[in-house]
Amino acid sequence: MAILKEPNAVPLGMPARQWVAPTMAVALQVGWSR
Repeated sequence: MAILKEPNAVPLGMPARQWVAPTMAVALQVGWSR
């Protein structure tokens, strides 16, 4: 899953919520679409 690979591509200096928020938003949209 891209969600597990995404953090590896993000610089360590970037706050987690910078990529967690968009990932969660996408996950919610995917959940609603089902």
